Amino acid sequence: MNIHPLRRDRQAEACARFGRWWTSAAYVTAFQFSLWLLLITSGSGQVATKQAGPMEKTWNFQDEARTPDAWNGISVSKNPEVRTPDGESTFRMTAQVASSELEWPAFINCWTNLREVQPGSEAHVSFWLRGPKGTTVDVGAVSERHFSLCERRSLPQTGEWQKADLVLPLRHQEGLRWVALPRITLRQAKAGETIEIGPVHVNIIPPPRP
Repeated sequence: MNIHPLRRDRQAEACARFGRWWTSAAYVTAFQFSLWLLLITSGSGQVATKQAGPMEKTWNFQDEARTPDAWNGISVSKNPEVRTPDGESTFRMTAQVASSELEWPAFINCWTNLREVQPGSEAHVSFWLRGPKGTTVDVGAVSERHFSLCERRSLPQTGEWQKADLVLPLRHQEGLRWVALPRITLRQAKAGETIEIGPVHVNIIPPPRP
């Protein structure tokens, strides 16, 4: 299950609870201390481990865990009336403000825990999209600290359906926890213009073993 990167860190919360308990307790037994140490080293009970093989994710708006975050003047909603050429459901990205009026472009993030991804991996990203002629959609991978982890790909729109089928080699950065994989950015859009997007399929391929 993906955890939103802006939510409270449960490990930090556990440490804070321990701090309040420590000041009010008269003593701490060896057993209690060992229990606390186990808690802060294990986080919420599951430790992210590096993938052993390909890791697949699909963002299709079916529940919160598979719904991307929308940022900076863009709304995202289900689009039940429209299907992709493959017959899959779609969602809408709608520009609430013209791109020319924004200090930085509007985008959606599909978050992945970067600690699960091996250095040297590459992401295969595919989805259908359709937008008004003149708009552009960029696809890339950006960390929670706004470091770009791959070369950004631009998809000029024509008003017709097109299939994005991209391979994004990922650059490794130490100390990062989350990556928007992909980040889908809307550029050169007028207020009210809509991009229709099918389910975003991501397949993260680890590097070959030496």
